Amino acid sequence: MNDVYEGGNDTWEGVNDVYEGGNDTWEGVNDTWEGVNDTWEGVNDTWEGVNDTWEGVNDTWEGVNDTWEGVNDTCEGVNDIYGGVNDVYEGVNDI
Repeated sequence: MNDVYEGGNDTWEGVNDVYEGGNDTWEGVNDTWEGVNDTWEGVNDTWEGVNDTWEGVNDTWEGVNDTWEGVNDTCEGVNDIYGGVNDVYEGVNDI
């Protein structure tokens, strides 16, 4: 798996959350993942952020080499689907 979780005060709260990936990296401070049946499937996915918040139900992230880099980004949705190859999300205070 080689998953790496690096961060301060990171919180993962969920039911039936699935993290499947190779060399996935979560780096952040006060990041919060709250969801039900959330699925992260990817290879070499990178999440780097400060105070990023993911709140959703049945959200699905499927991708290869997807990168999330942001400060205070907020993703809130129900049944949101992110599927892509080499997708890049970079933003500051994106909502």
